[in-house]
Amino acid sequence: ELREIETEIEKYRNELLTHTAAVERFAEIQRQLENTSERLQERLEGLKREGERAEVSHSEHLTENTSLEKSIAEIREKVKKLQSDRNKLQEEKNEIKQNLQSDEKALGKLREEFSRVRHRLETLKELDEKRAVYAPNVQKIFAEQNKIGVKLLGTLADKFTVEESAEKAVENLFGTFLQTILVETEEEARKVAKYVRENNVGRVSILVNNSESDTKTTKSVTSNFLGISDSLLNLLLEVFPREMSSQIVENIDAKFDSFVTTDGDIVFKSKLFVSGKANQNEKNSSLLGFKRELRELQTKSEKFAKEVEKSEKEITKLREKLSLKETQISDLQIVITVAERELLSQEIQARTLSQEIDRAERHKKVVAEETKQIERELAEIVSKQNDAKSNAKNAELARQSASEKLTEISEKIGVARNKVEKENS
Repeated sequence: ELREIETEIEKYRNELLTHTAAVERFAEIQRQLENTSERLQERLEGLKREGERAEVSHSEHLTENTSLEKSIAEIREKVKKLQSDRNKLQEEKNEIKQNLQSDEKALGKLREEFSRVRHRLETLKELDEKRAVYAPNVQKIFAEQNKIGVKLLGTLADKFTVEESAEKAVENLFGTFLQTILVETEEEARKVAKYVRENNVGRVSILVNNSESDTKTTKSVTSNFLGISDSLLNLLLEVFPREMSSQIVENIDAKFDSFVTTDGDIVFKSKLFVSGKANQNEKNSSLLGFKRELRELQTKSEKFAKEVEKSEKEITKLREKLSLKETQISDLQIVITVAERELLSQEIQARTLSQEIDRAERHKKVVAEETKQIERELAEIVSKQNDAKSNAKNAELARQSASEKLTEISEKIGVARNKVEKENS
C-alpha cells in the first residue's frame, strides 16, 4: 500500500511539474503577445500619424497643383495675348516698311526728275544771265552797262508771258523789237544810244519804261496773250500802236484789217502781207519759247523742291514710326521671353508636383495597407491572448488540482508510514 501511495505521489508530482511548466509557458506566451501587441500598437499609432501627414501632404500638393494650373492658364493666356500683340505690331511694321520702301523709291525718282529739271534750269539761267539767246550787240550792251553808267531793266521779251500757242505770232509781230532794251529814264536811253553809236555796236532798240503813260487800254486779242502789267500795256499801246492793234487769229482768212496768225503770217490794214520764215533752216530759235521754258522750269523746280521736302518729311516720319514699332516689338519680345520662361518653369514645377502627388497617393495607399495588416495582426494577437489566457487558466486549475491531490496523498503517506512504524515497533 505504501508503495502504491508513493507511486501515486510520483505521478501527481510529475503532473504538478507539467502543469506548473504549462502555466509558466502560457504566462511567457502572454508576455510575448503583450509585448508584440504593444509594438504593433506603437507601429499603428506611427502609421496613423504617418497617414495624417501623408493626407496633409497630398492635400497641400493638390491645393498647390490647383493654384499652379490656374497660374499656368493665366500665363498661357498672357503669352497668347502678347504674341497676338506682337504679330499685330509686326504687321503694322511690315506695312510701314512697305510704305517706306515705296516712298523712298518714289522719292528717288522724284529726286532724279528734280535733278534733271534743276540742271536744265541752271543751264538756261546761265544762258539768260549771259544773254546768250540775244543778238551779239544786245549781249555787249548788257555786258558793258556798268561802263556805260546805266542800270538796264532787261528786255521787252523778259516782260512778256505768252502762251505757247501764241509765241510764233507775237515773235513775228514784234520781230527784233522783242530784244528792245528797257531803261528807266530818257537820260539812260541817251547814254546807251551814245555808246552804241560811238562804239559801232550795231542797231539797238531802247525803250524808256517809266510806267507814266496815260494811254487808255484798248481791248485787243494781242493784249490778252502778252501777260504784261497794265502800265506796260499802256506804254506798248503808245509806242507800238500798229502791233498792239493787231488781232491774233487762227489763219490768214480772218476778216480783220490788221491781224497776225498763230503761224506767224501778218496782215496790216488788209494791204501789207508778211509771210514765210526769215531763215528756212531756223531751229529752236524762239526767244519767247526760251523764256517760257525758263519760267516752266522755275515753276517745276519750285514744285519739285516742295514735293521733295514734303516726301522727305513723310519718309522721316515713317522711319520714326518704323523705329518706334521695332522698339515696341523688341520690348514686347523681352516681355514674351520672360513670360515664356516663367511658363516653362511653372510647367516643370507642375510635372514635378504631379509626381509628388503620385508619390503621396502611393504613400497613402502603402500606409493604409500596412495599417490594415497591423490591425489584422492585432486581432490575431488578441485572439491568441484569449487562447493563452484560457489555456493558462486551465493549466492553473490542473496544477491546483494536482497540488491538492499531492497534499492529500502526502497526508495519506504520512498516516501509512506512522502505521508501518507502529507495526514495526
